[in-house]
Amino acid sequence: MLQDSDLMELEKNVELSWLKLVEPFDKMMDQLVVVWGAINHLKSVKDTPELRSSIEEIQPEKVEFDLKLGQSKPIYNAYKAIRESPDWATLRRNLSSGFHDFFLELTKLTRKFEENVLDATKKFEKLITDKKETEGLPATSLGLVAQTV
Repeated sequence: MLQDSDLMELEKNVELSWLKLVEPFDKMMDQLVVVWGAINHLKSVKDTPELRSSIEEIQPEKVEFDLKLGQSKPIYNAYKAIRESPDWATLRRNLSSGFHDFFLELTKLTRKFEENVLDATKKFEKLITDKKETEGLPATSLGLVAQTV
């Protein structure tokens, strides 16, 4: 796994700085979250026996890597040292301000995205001209469709 080598390199060359420790560690975490999130999303929208089998095959590697990330003593000690450093208060204030602005923007974008999805959902129409396309639909659904025509 590529991230194993990245983690080992980070542990081997731990430096007590945001740029050399926190950013690379966060990048590893983000990659894992993005990839695993995409896999879970795919499973939720198109669950197949083949996909389940593939996920079951890679799940142990993911769990093992999660454990390595969570139990890395060099990285834990480096984070602890950064937190105990005299610069921590300034760093925390700067981060808090940046995160506040980021979350405000993220909240606006999330709300706009949700509104766009809702608007698109309300506008969606599908004209069915072939009765075969309705095969397998429950009678209650067909009854509701018939009432709207």
